[in-house]
Amino acid sequence: MGSDPLGSAMLPQKYDTTLALKAIGLSDQLNKTEKRVAVALLDHYNRKTSRCDPSQQTLAALLYVDRKTVNRAIKKIVRLGYFKSLRHSGNRHCNSYQPCWHRFRTDEEKWKFDRRRHAARFWSQEVSPSEGHHRPNRSGEFTSQTFPKNIFPPTSTHVDGDVFGDSILGSPAPSGPPNGLGIFAARIEKRLGNARFRSWFHSARLVEVRREEVTLSVETKFVAVRIVEQFEPQVLECFRPEYPDLVRLLVVVRDPA
Repeated sequence: MGSDPLGSAMLPQKYDTTLALKAIGLSDQLNKTEKRVAVALLDHYNRKTSRCDPSQQTLAALLYVDRKTVNRAIKKIVRLGYFKSLRHSGNRHCNSYQPCWHRFRTDEEKWKFDRRRHAARFWSQEVSPSEGHHRPNRSGEFTSQTFPKNIFPPTSTHVDGDVFGDSILGSPAPSGPPNGLGIFAARIEKRLGNARFRSWFHSARLVEVRREEVTLSVETKFVAVRIVEQFEPQVLECFRPEYPDLVRLLVVVRDPA
């Protein structure tokens, strides 16, 4: 008896088939027909023997498409790493296909990460009381917080006759960049232009810079979403001279109180 070319190590784990269907369905690299071919291949996979060797003519008949269409779709599916194609001897001399389970698990982890990151944009956060984080002082300069409690006042309150951050009680916003972004306000305004800056960042405040992430706070969820979607790369570039390892921008909604 010849050796199994696929090997027992290629057998799927629990839920692998479900993850494969999910990854194929969510793929932005496959068109509708290519996804149907990939699912049909997966449906022919035998979990007990690891065999998956339907002929292209069979797939074409089942999917009501031309065999050449199936051939092109399989080549793309294999090229993108969803399946491996192995030739083996037999009555029909058909190719054997092996699902790349690791690829599907990796796609699932990326999908979960993207979902968590998207959800995190809407979490309302208060300034952390932990020690050692970089935060702006009253003059707009950034220092490490060492006092066990936050040293600067609540949002939108007077500090020694000045306004920290945005305007108060509906009064007009300051003509220049707000102190809530410290030295980074001028950089963001220069990169985006005055009109965009005043439209989206006039109420923004820097919460903290930690590890690979910078966190800002704004007044509404709508503004938070738009800043991340439209300006994340530009904002990160404004912080990278001091924090070169930044890769993420998180914008949270401030507690109105």
